[in-house]
Amino acid sequence: MAPTIRMERRLMTRLTSKKTTLDRYRPLSRSTAQRLHDDLRLLLTYHSNAIEGNTLSLRETQIVLEEGITIDGHPLREYLEATNHAHAFGNGRVGRLLLNLMLMQAGYPPALLLREWRIRYIQALGSADSGNYTSLLGIIGLAVEQSLDLYLQACEATAAQEEYRTLAELAAQLAMDADYLGLLARQGRLDAIKRGSRWYATAEAVQRYQTEAARGKRERVPQRHRQRKSTNIPNAE
Repeated sequence: MAPTIRMERRLMTRLTSKKTTLDRYRPLSRSTAQRLHDDLRLLLTYHSNAIEGNTLSLRETQIVLEEGITIDGHPLREYLEATNHAHAFGNGRVGRLLLNLMLMQAGYPPALLLREWRIRYIQALGSADSGNYTSLLGIIGLAVEQSLDLYLQACEATAAQEEYRTLAELAAQLAMDADYLGLLARQGRLDAIKRGSRWYATAEAVQRYQTEAARGKRERVPQRHRQRKSTNIPNAE
Protein backbone atom coordinates (compact mmCIF):
# COMPACT_ATOMS: atom_id res chain seq x y z
CA MET A 1 0.00 0.00 0.00
CA ALA A 2 1.39 3.39 -1.04
CA PRO A 3 2.17 5.77 1.84
CA THR A 4 -0.04 8.81 2.38
CA ILE A 5 1.97 11.94 1.55
CA ARG A 6 0.75 15.42 2.41
CA MET A 7 2.43 18.75 1.79
CA GLU A 8 2.43 21.40 4.51
CA ARG A 9 -0.91 23.20 4.20
CA ARG A 10 0.39 26.78 3.97
CA LEU A 11 2.95 25.85 1.33
CA MET A 12 0.31 24.02 -0.71
CA THR A 13 -1.99 27.05 -0.48
CA ARG A 14 0.78 29.36 -1.74
CA LEU A 15 1.62 27.07 -4.66
CA THR A 16 -2.02 26.79 -5.70
CA SER A 17 -2.53 30.56 -5.49
CA LYS A 18 0.64 31.37 -7.44
CA LYS A 19 -0.15 28.83 -10.17
CA THR A 20 -3.65 30.33 -10.51
CA THR A 21 -2.05 33.76 -10.96
CA LEU A 22 0.41 32.39 -13.52
CA ASP A 23 -2.40 30.76 -15.48
CA ARG A 24 -3.97 34.18 -15.97
CA TYR A 25 -0.90 35.26 -17.95
CA ARG A 26 -1.04 32.23 -20.24
CA PRO A 27 -0.30 31.88 -23.04
CA LEU A 28 2.96 33.69 -22.35
CA SER A 29 4.25 36.12 -24.95
CA ARG A 30 7.13 34.88 -27.09
CA SER A 31 9.59 37.35 -25.55
CA THR A 32 8.64 36.35 -21.99
CA ALA A 33 8.83 32.64 -22.81
CA GLN A 34 12.27 33.06 -24.41
CA ARG A 35 13.57 35.04 -21.43
CA LEU A 36 12.35 32.38 -19.01
CA HIS A 37 13.82 29.60 -21.17
CA ASP A 38 17.25 31.26 -21.16
CA ASP A 39 17.17 32.02 -17.43
CA LEU A 40 15.99 28.55 -16.39
CA ARG A 41 18.44 26.76 -18.67
CA LEU A 42 21.26 28.48 -16.83
CA LEU A 43 19.80 28.30 -13.32
CA LEU A 44 18.71 24.66 -13.51
CA THR A 45 22.09 23.58 -14.88
CA TYR A 46 24.04 25.57 -12.30
CA HIS A 47 22.06 24.57 -9.20
CA SER A 48 21.51 20.94 -10.21
CA ASN A 49 25.21 20.41 -10.92
CA ALA A 50 26.18 22.25 -7.72
CA ILE A 51 24.00 19.87 -5.70
CA GLU A 52 26.08 17.05 -7.17
CA GLY A 53 29.31 18.80 -6.05
CA ASN A 54 30.24 20.80 -9.15
CA THR A 55 32.23 23.93 -8.18
CA LEU A 56 31.62 26.10 -11.27
CA SER A 57 30.18 29.49 -10.35
CA LEU A 58 26.99 30.80 -11.95
CA ARG A 59 29.01 33.06 -14.26
CA GLU A 60 31.38 30.22 -15.19
CA THR A 61 28.43 27.96 -15.97
CA GLN A 62 26.98 30.69 -18.20
CA ILE A 63 30.27 31.01 -20.10
CA VAL A 64 30.43 27.24 -20.64
CA LEU A 65 26.81 27.05 -21.86
CA GLU A 66 26.83 30.12 -24.09
CA GLU A 67 30.39 30.16 -25.40
CA GLY A 68 31.65 26.61 -24.94
CA ILE A 69 34.82 27.87 -23.23
CA THR A 70 36.53 25.71 -20.63
CA ILE A 71 37.37 27.36 -17.31
CA ASP A 72 40.93 27.36 -15.95
CA GLY A 73 41.31 25.70 -12.56
CA HIS A 74 38.37 23.32 -12.96
CA PRO A 75 38.62 19.65 -13.95
CA LEU A 76 37.27 18.51 -17.33
CA ARG A 77 34.55 16.55 -15.49
CA GLU A 78 32.92 19.78 -14.30
CA TYR A 79 32.99 21.29 -17.78
CA LEU A 80 31.35 18.15 -19.18
CA GLU A 81 28.71 18.19 -16.43
CA ALA A 82 27.63 21.63 -17.63
CA THR A 83 27.67 20.91 -21.35
CA ASN A 84 26.13 17.41 -21.04
CA HIS A 85 23.83 18.23 -18.16
CA ALA A 86 20.92 16.08 -19.30
CA HIS A 87 22.84 12.93 -20.10
CA ALA A 88 24.43 10.01 -18.29
CA PHE A 89 25.90 11.82 -15.31
CA GLY A 90 24.10 10.31 -12.36
CA ASN A 91 20.73 9.27 -11.08
CA GLY A 92 20.24 12.54 -9.17
CA ARG A 93 20.17 14.75 -12.25
CA VAL A 94 18.08 12.26 -14.23
CA GLY A 95 15.61 12.03 -11.34
CA ARG A 96 15.24 15.83 -11.22
CA LEU A 97 14.69 15.95 -14.98
CA LEU A 98 11.90 13.37 -14.67
CA LEU A 99 10.40 15.33 -11.77
CA ASN A 100 10.39 18.50 -13.87
CA LEU A 101 8.79 16.69 -16.78
CA MET A 102 5.91 15.59 -14.53
CA LEU A 103 5.55 19.08 -13.07
CA MET A 104 5.38 20.68 -16.51
CA GLN A 105 2.81 18.13 -17.66
CA ALA A 106 0.70 19.26 -14.69
CA GLY A 107 1.05 22.92 -15.69
CA TYR A 108 3.76 23.88 -13.18
CA PRO A 109 7.19 25.28 -14.03
CA PRO A 110 10.22 23.04 -13.35
CA ALA A 111 11.41 22.84 -9.74
CA LEU A 112 14.43 25.02 -9.01
CA LEU A 113 16.35 23.27 -6.22
CA LEU A 114 18.94 25.74 -4.94
CA ARG A 115 22.51 24.73 -4.18
CA GLU A 116 22.07 26.28 -0.70
CA TRP A 117 19.60 23.47 0.05
CA ARG A 118 22.06 20.70 -0.81
CA ILE A 119 22.40 19.28 2.72
CA ARG A 120 18.65 19.48 3.39
CA TYR A 121 17.94 17.83 0.05
CA ILE A 122 20.36 14.95 0.65
CA GLN A 123 18.94 14.42 4.14
CA ALA A 124 15.39 14.46 2.73
CA LEU A 125 16.36 11.82 0.17
CA GLY A 126 17.73 9.68 3.00
CA SER A 127 14.47 10.01 4.91
CA ALA A 128 12.53 9.09 1.78
CA ASP A 129 14.61 5.93 1.43
CA SER A 130 13.32 4.99 4.89
CA GLY A 131 9.72 5.62 3.88
CA ASN A 132 9.31 9.17 5.25
CA TYR A 133 8.58 11.49 2.31
CA THR A 134 7.48 14.59 4.24
CA SER A 135 10.82 16.42 4.11
CA LEU A 136 11.39 15.62 0.44
CA LEU A 137 7.92 16.80 -0.50
CA GLY A 138 8.49 19.99 1.44
CA ILE A 139 11.76 20.87 -0.27
CA ILE A 140 10.33 20.04 -3.70
CA GLY A 141 7.40 22.33 -2.91
CA LEU A 142 9.82 25.14 -2.04
CA ALA A 143 11.72 24.49 -5.28
CA VAL A 144 8.49 24.76 -7.29
CA GLU A 145 7.69 28.00 -5.48
CA GLN A 146 11.10 29.38 -6.50
CA SER A 147 10.24 28.79 -10.14
CA LEU A 148 6.70 30.13 -9.79
CA ASP A 149 8.14 33.34 -8.32
CA LEU A 150 10.59 33.58 -11.23
CA TYR A 151 7.78 33.13 -13.76
CA LEU A 152 5.51 35.65 -12.05
CA GLN A 153 8.27 38.26 -11.81
CA ALA A 154 8.90 37.94 -15.55
CA CYS A 155 5.19 38.12 -16.40
CA GLU A 156 4.55 41.08 -14.11
CA ALA A 157 7.55 42.96 -15.51
CA THR A 158 6.31 42.40 -19.06
CA ALA A 159 2.78 43.45 -18.14
CA ALA A 160 4.09 46.63 -16.53
CA GLN A 161 6.07 47.53 -19.65
CA GLU A 162 3.65 46.47 -22.36
CA GLU A 163 -0.12 46.71 -22.53
CA TYR A 164 -1.75 43.99 -24.61
CA ARG A 165 -4.55 45.06 -26.94
CA THR A 166 -6.59 43.40 -29.65
CA LEU A 167 -5.13 43.69 -33.14
CA ALA A 168 -8.09 45.83 -34.19
CA GLU A 169 -7.33 48.31 -31.39
CA LEU A 170 -3.63 48.37 -32.30
CA ALA A 171 -4.43 48.86 -35.98
CA ALA A 172 -6.58 51.88 -35.16
CA GLN A 173 -3.92 53.28 -32.82
CA LEU A 174 -1.04 52.81 -35.26
CA ALA A 175 -2.93 53.50 -38.52
CA MET A 176 -2.31 49.99 -39.82
CA ASP A 177 -4.46 47.27 -41.34
CA ALA A 178 -5.89 44.84 -38.76
CA ASP A 179 -6.01 41.96 -41.29
CA TYR A 180 -2.30 42.47 -42.03
CA LEU A 181 -1.46 42.35 -38.31
CA GLY A 182 -3.55 39.16 -38.05
CA LEU A 183 -1.56 37.60 -40.89
CA LEU A 184 1.74 38.48 -39.17
CA ALA A 185 0.47 36.97 -35.90
CA ARG A 186 -0.63 33.71 -37.56
CA GLN A 187 2.70 33.42 -39.37
CA GLY A 188 4.62 33.96 -36.13
CA ARG A 189 6.30 37.10 -37.46
CA LEU A 190 4.61 39.32 -34.86
CA ASP A 191 5.04 38.63 -31.14
CA ALA A 192 1.36 38.06 -30.31
CA ILE A 193 -0.73 35.77 -28.13
CA LYS A 194 -4.13 34.22 -28.79
CA ARG A 195 -6.79 34.26 -26.10
CA GLY A 196 -9.93 32.48 -27.11
CA SER A 197 -10.55 33.41 -30.75
CA ARG A 198 -8.77 36.78 -30.66
CA TRP A 199 -5.15 37.77 -31.15
CA TYR A 200 -3.52 40.28 -28.79
CA ALA A 201 -0.24 42.16 -29.12
CA THR A 202 1.42 45.34 -27.89
CA ALA A 203 2.41 48.53 -29.65
CA GLU A 204 6.00 47.75 -28.67
CA ALA A 205 5.79 44.34 -30.42
CA VAL A 206 4.51 45.97 -33.62
CA GLN A 207 7.29 48.55 -33.48
CA ARG A 208 9.87 45.78 -32.99
CA TYR A 209 8.51 43.96 -36.03
CA GLN A 210 8.65 47.15 -38.14
CA THR A 211 12.24 47.81 -37.06
CA GLU A 212 13.31 44.23 -37.84
CA ALA A 213 11.50 44.28 -41.20
CA ALA A 214 13.12 47.58 -42.18
CA ARG A 215 16.54 46.27 -41.17
CA GLY A 216 15.97 43.13 -43.25
CA LYS A 217 15.08 45.18 -46.32
CA ARG A 218 18.26 47.25 -45.99
CA GLU A 219 20.41 44.14 -45.63
CA ARG A 220 18.90 42.36 -48.64
CA VAL A 221 20.38 43.38 -51.99
CA PRO A 222 18.11 42.31 -54.88
CA GLN A 223 19.67 39.60 -57.03
CA ARG A 224 18.92 41.55 -60.21
CA HIS A 225 20.77 44.58 -58.84
CA ARG A 226 23.83 42.48 -57.98
CA GLN A 227 23.86 40.87 -61.42
CA ARG A 228 23.41 44.19 -63.21
CA LYS A 229 26.17 45.75 -61.15
CA SER A 230 28.56 42.89 -61.88
CA THR A 231 28.03 43.20 -65.68
CA ASN A 232 28.99 46.89 -65.58
CA ILE A 233 32.45 46.29 -64.10
CA PRO A 234 35.03 47.20 -66.79
CA ASN A 235 37.66 44.65 -67.71
CA ALA A 236 41.05 45.40 -66.29
CA GLU A 237 43.58 45.10 -69.13
